[in-house]
Amino acid sequence: MINRKEVVLIVVVAVLGWAVAGPHRFFADSIPLARGHADFEKALSLMKEGNLPAAEQMLRSILKNDPSHVNSMLGLAQISLDRAKLADAERQVLKVLSAHSSSPEAHNMMGVVHLAQKKSGPAMLEFQRAIQLNPKYVTPRTYLAALYRAQDKLVLAENEYKVLIQMAPRWPAGHVGLAQIEMSRGRFDRGIEILRGWAKADPKSSEPGTVLGMVYLSHQDYSKALLEFDAALKRDPRAAPALKGKGDAYSGLGQWDKAIQSYREAIKLSPKYLDAHLLLGSAYVRVGQVENAISTYRSCIQIDPQFPGGYNNLAWLLAQRPGNLNEALGFAKRATELEPRYADAHDTLGWIYFQKGEYTQAVTELKKAKELNGGRPETLAHLGMSYYKLGRAKEALPEIQQALAMNANLPHAPMLRKIVEELK
Repeated sequence: MINRKEVVLIVVVAVLGWAVAGPHRFFADSIPLARGHADFEKALSLMKEGNLPAAEQMLRSILKNDPSHVNSMLGLAQISLDRAKLADAERQVLKVLSAHSSSPEAHNMMGVVHLAQKKSGPAMLEFQRAIQLNPKYVTPRTYLAALYRAQDKLVLAENEYKVLIQMAPRWPAGHVGLAQIEMSRGRFDRGIEILRGWAKADPKSSEPGTVLGMVYLSHQDYSKALLEFDAALKRDPRAAPALKGKGDAYSGLGQWDKAIQSYREAIKLSPKYLDAHLLLGSAYVRVGQVENAISTYRSCIQIDPQFPGGYNNLAWLLAQRPGNLNEALGFAKRATELEPRYADAHDTLGWIYFQKGEYTQAVTELKKAKELNGGRPETLAHLGMSYYKLGRAKEALPEIQQALAMNANLPHAPMLRKIVEELK
């Protein structure tokens, strides 16, 4: 199954992207180790651009000359997090804490790792410890507020966000988090007002307009989203996220040519922008430009050889063409190796095994995909067809029937209906 990197259109993503999980946000606002080191600052810029391989190389170079550079170690942990390599990230942070137990940045990062591991209790303790060590440290407060909100402790979350706005008026998290709470209460206009307050507090930044555009995208108000993204680009014509946002809005409107143009402009400004590459490939698929899509996905894995989405999408498209199954199989396997819980990749791998006539292996992979994605109709159809080929009619029939009930217009739908009639 191809992963189109569907645009996540909820405000919490803005919080996570700009103020919580951003790769350049793991350090405090004013710590000596984060300043005065040109290579480290360059590494942070590369991380913000999404150029993780180059950032990793630079951080390792810093550590070769200065093995005790704490923030470079934490930077590597953040890169591991971005690649969903949680065990690597945890080891890297533990190494820092063993030598620097009073580092607020390390406790904050350990909180992030616990959060990614879905251990909210330990995560909260780490964020609270980071705040104790540095009361002016904004980032752990941001996470703490998000955890309060996840636990439906809205008053506590609201108070934290208000403190964040007072402490750092240009910091995105307070404004975005408070706006999110207001919108969750059904006060959409109040949320918009808070975000516009952020824009006034930081008049030179393109981020408020970009977030406003994302909010309008979440309400499928694509015209207003385009206006906000254009306003962001007036503040900063080189704001690649706003250009990608325009691509998302045009995609929502079905204006694929304009979406392609916007994604390409974003990539021109930020050549290592993986999300823009992935969405550009999806847009190419929509207009039938499969060769361009394949080329785009190949670019993804060249930009970051650790990026499973590029391997999966490339494998899926190659598997649709005669004579490419072996190459597709290699890419699909690589995607599942990089991210064992990547449902789309297991679906892709299972479908390739099906096409190769290796139905037992197909069932194994497709059962994993079903478990991970909750039983999407495409996966159920693939699984049912694999059971059918193995002669396991009792298992094939319910999978195919459920798939058709969920989506009557699935690919291979006529064949699926024919199988159902036969098995009945």
